[in-house]
Amino acid sequence: MKRGDIYSVNWEPSVSGEPAHSRPGLILTNNAANERLPHLMLAPLTTNVTRLYPFDVLLPLGSCGLLKVSKVQLNYLRGMNRTRLGAYLGSVTSDLVLEINEKLRIHLDL
Repeated sequence: MKRGDIYSVNWEPSVSGEPAHSRPGLILTNNAANERLPHLMLAPLTTNVTRLYPFDVLLPLGSCGLLKVSKVQLNYLRGMNRTRLGAYLGSVTSDLVLEINEKLRIHLDL
């Protein structure tokens, strides 16, 4: 498991307005933590790309192994135990990682 990898993730339990069910999630934690710690920081993905917010990152079709155009929702960051992760789905490109980093900086005011 590496930063930038996309896995199927069980997002339950959730409350109204939060990502729910099983959907792809992007690993955001650094690789050293991913090797050692039981918990990871993830951002959910959605195929609803009708609106893009300043904290969303568009994942074009064919850019990371997904079957549909998707977006990373950086406003829904969540720490989760790695047991919630299912199948490996793909990885984002290095250019997309740079965009994710910049949008995280803006969204979290870092």
